[in-house]
Amino acid sequence: MKKRIFSMLVIAIVLITLIAIAGLSPATAQDKNDAATLRRELEELKREHSARIEKLEERLRELESEAATIGSGEEEAKSIAVEALKKAEENQAAAAKSGDTHHKVVFPPPETYPSYLTRGFEFHGYLRSGYGINGNGGRQVYFKAPGAGAKYRLGNETETYGELALVNNFIAKPDNPFWKIQIRASVWSPENKNDDETDSDGHFKLGLRETFIEAGNFDWSPTMKFWAGNRFYRRHDIHIIDFYWLDMSGYGGGVEDIPLFGDTKLAIAYLGGSIDDYEFPDVGRVAKNTADIRLYDIPLPLGTGMICVAPSTLKGGNYTEDGVEHNYPSSSGYGLTAAHKHNLSDGGYNEVTVQYGHGTGSQFTPTIQDPTPDLRETWTFRATETFLINSWESFALMATTLFQMESNGGPDDNKITWYSIGARPIYNFTEHLGLALEAGLDYVKNETLPDAEGNPAKGVLGKITLAPELRINAEFLGRPVLRLYFTYAAWSKDFKGYVGGLDDMSPGDNPYENDTQGCAVGIQGEAWW
Repeated sequence: MKKRIFSMLVIAIVLITLIAIAGLSPATAQDKNDAATLRRELEELKREHSARIEKLEERLRELESEAATIGSGEEEAKSIAVEALKKAEENQAAAAKSGDTHHKVVFPPPETYPSYLTRGFEFHGYLRSGYGINGNGGRQVYFKAPGAGAKYRLGNETETYGELALVNNFIAKPDNPFWKIQIRASVWSPENKNDDETDSDGHFKLGLRETFIEAGNFDWSPTMKFWAGNRFYRRHDIHIIDFYWLDMSGYGGGVEDIPLFGDTKLAIAYLGGSIDDYEFPDVGRVAKNTADIRLYDIPLPLGTGMICVAPSTLKGGNYTEDGVEHNYPSSSGYGLTAAHKHNLSDGGYNEVTVQYGHGTGSQFTPTIQDPTPDLRETWTFRATETFLINSWESFALMATTLFQMESNGGPDDNKITWYSIGARPIYNFTEHLGLALEAGLDYVKNETLPDAEGNPAKGVLGKITLAPELRINAEFLGRPVLRLYFTYAAWSKDFKGYVGGLDDMSPGDNPYENDTQGCAVGIQGEAWW
């Protein structure tokens, strides 16, 4: 009996075991199948992930090499690419860890990521604008000696002037040529005009100052740059009087940065006249042709030198004005410039220049002079020195001195002699708060301008301006800047009636017509970028 019971018990245990095995086997197999499927999907996901990461890393390496020509956008480009890559990797890792095979991370196609980095766009400009009144309570006027080539500008500017420059760089690999397109528009308006009116008095002027294309980095000469169009061509100025002692801006083309000996380079350009108001029936519009041949970065004791030779010529003809026929003879000339510049450690400099121009080259520009039979005999001699302390602790300074004599080439050989000396020191109480004081003195003997007794007018104009400023930094040329200003000027009696007007004023509108002193107070903002 016991054996029978034991046998039945063994049989029951075996049956239960078989039933359990039979019931569990399908589930276990299914689990194994699911695990294998999940493993395959994860392996596929890893392969996809690795392939995409590899493509993105390759694209990132390309962007890093291309960014060398992009300029200020390099760090931003790297940051955007790296952050996007990190985020994608984190999301992908989280998905893999959770076993979520249905919500895969989608990476942007490498050939389009990020798309805007395939080109380099730049936006530059200049702006000055504000408002002031004269000492009599009317609209502000400027103070400039008659016959002087410029005026001391702080607190002495009576217009809104702006320039907007758009630059597109066609980015290529470092060993490929670069291409650049630049367009610059300008606007000029008196302080009391805020519309788009354009009239004969010049109340509002729009201009297209630059339109040119530039290319360079060719494998046969990586340093040379080629250009064609209309551009500001290698200009040099004295900032505190806004005076360009060499301004060969115009239409044409040329090549720059031709390597010579040592650090010395050569630039050659052909430039056409950018003012062409004169037209002759047998010639057409007057065309002045100028060549600019320039050596620069010449190693010299205490600095570097620059030499510019600018021969020019134009075809003359006959024209009629007020019913009278005139002859504008063919003319030629040249301009010669030598400069020495000593750079200071703070970003400042000391620069000395000497110039002589004759005939069509006497103005040191490619623009066309007024038609006169005496153009071939005109001449100009000029010498300048400019000193800049860009930032020295709490102090910055620009100072200049200038001498110029020019002749109109006429039978009387009438000359204009101009001496100028002035400075603008700035004391910075903090990095962003400063006080500027500009003082300038101009002496002019103008043989083309009679005084009250009919003799050549000669005399002195002195101007002083005090201006507290809010500044972007403590450097002399740091901009933007906001300023209040008070200006006082006084001049010799020979200049009575010739100082204190504006270019767009009618005769008799000068509030200082019978005075020898005047003042102005106002506010101004100035910026460049």
